[in-house]
Amino acid sequence: MKRLLISLLLLCLLTGCGTAPPPEETVSPVYTDWSKLTPREEEAPLYTRFEPYSGSGPLQPRDDYGQLLPYIGAELTVDNYICDALPLYGLTTADGQVVTEPVYASISMENGFLLLWRGSDQLYQQEGSQLERGDFDLTIAAPDGSWVRTVDGYYVYSTEGLLVTADQGNLFYWNDRGELVHQFSADIFRPYLGDRCAWNDEGGPWLDQADGRVVYLTSYNHSPDGDQPLRLYLDLEQEAVRETPPDGYPAEIDYESLYEEPPEFPGYRNVWNITDPVTGVRYYYAYTDTEGPPERRLLSETGEVLLPDFDSLWILFPQIINGCVACVDYQDAISMHMAGGTFRWQRLDTGACVFRFPIRSNSE
Repeated sequence: MKRLLISLLLLCLLTGCGTAPPPEETVSPVYTDWSKLTPREEEAPLYTRFEPYSGSGPLQPRDDYGQLLPYIGAELTVDNYICDALPLYGLTTADGQVVTEPVYASISMENGFLLLWRGSDQLYQQEGSQLERGDFDLTIAAPDGSWVRTVDGYYVYSTEGLLVTADQGNLFYWNDRGELVHQFSADIFRPYLGDRCAWNDEGGPWLDQADGRVVYLTSYNHSPDGDQPLRLYLDLEQEAVRETPPDGYPAEIDYESLYEEPPEFPGYRNVWNITDPVTGVRYYYAYTDTEGPPERRLLSETGEVLLPDFDSLWILFPQIINGCVACVDYQDAISMHMAGGTFRWQRLDTGACVFRFPIRSNSE
């Protein structure tokens, strides 16, 4: 669209706006892609409804969904917030059977867990509202919906096979079968963190998993000397908090050794990684490093262009699941409002669309 606007401005300048004729000179022709100005031809919805259908209710556990995919199905107009519209999410099967209506404020997939947040419209209408995920009801589930748990509190972090939630300073560890396997009372942290503890607050405390036994706790908000952060160590086997790391463990995690520099692709810059949580295949999106407005493209591991005009949806994580990529066809490309547009899941290997859903507004 930026390229189009630039082309139109150039065309206007070349044709002239005054009465005096422009001096004759040889110029390169400016071509305008008028198809960009033509309203997009609406494609028919492509989905059915799973039976039994959860409808506007929450996800119900079943063992015959298969892989579940989030979709954006509505746009909620809000007041007194940092933006004037927010997406609403639902769930569909990988073959395009809608399981739930778009009733969730957010859906994400983290390390083998499905996280679903649900709230009410009233939350968005409060004067000066600054919403946090803790304002919403949290549900955790298997990626195939075989188990579903509604939990109190909020999401803290996850690692492969373990997910942590918190409520009033207490920590709860869930395994990938939806079972509560470890619990740390807020009382055990009180000597170090005080009476009020907000996990993942700015400045800490933060948690980071070393392995299936030890968790590292770091907090600059509770620094004992005002210089170095507070460091504690959670022993999952004993459900105990230690002031020194267990034998064989360093005082802090070497994060630099865990960071992997993205590859360099000739002709591209700002390369970012997207890993498919189901297949484990790694993809990259990058900006073209050329004169003029850059294009954002989705690339394979070898640098092959998979999508020449890739719209990275920061509001959907991850955007590639089970070999399918999520895309939004905006009806209004200027304002980028989604209502009236279409959400779709598309196969990356064949380009075939497996799911297409019209995005409604909250007035519909």
